[in-house]
Amino acid sequence: MDEEILHCKFVLGNNYFRYRCAAVIISEDKVLLSTKDRGFTYAAVNGAVRMGESSDKAVVREAEEITGMKLETVRPLCIVENFFSGGGSLTGLECHELETYYLLRPAERLKSFDSFNAATGEGMARLCWLPLSELDNYEICPDVLKKLVKDPSHGFDIFINDRINERTYFVNEQDSKNDIR
Repeated sequence: MDEEILHCKFVLGNNYFRYRCAAVIISEDKVLLSTKDRGFTYAAVNGAVRMGESSDKAVVREAEEITGMKLETVRPLCIVENFFSGGGSLTGLECHELETYYLLRPAERLKSFDSFNAATGEGMARLCWLPLSELDNYEICPDVLKKLVKDPSHGFDIFINDRINERTYFVNEQDSKNDIR
């Protein structure tokens, strides 16, 4: 069976939805982020959740496949809902993407923090260990990821990243909407 069929996604009219997971991998005051555009924009290592697969299993599977490292889950970090107009193969579609982010760590002490190339479900990417103290020097997407990486000890949040209306906010129990941009 084609693995693409197993991914949690669908198209209905001009609307596209998919469910993904993302790994914030931290070790020794560095975070492993992925870039596909020569270091202009960085993102968490991420991938598709398959039908019948839990997001906590999917994030470890995807991150281990991409990085080649044995990883352990520390805890869930947040859910990010992305709304955007599709490009490339999604041109003409209004997209809604739900991503569950998890904090992961290498199961063993790393021997090297060198950058490396890796195959992802969306082509080749460069994986780079960036110092946590220097994250303000990098463009990281979504915007809330920088906040999560700098302080992964805060509680679980839900973030709405609405690129169509150029608004990013988080939803929590105290206030229904709090702009972070």
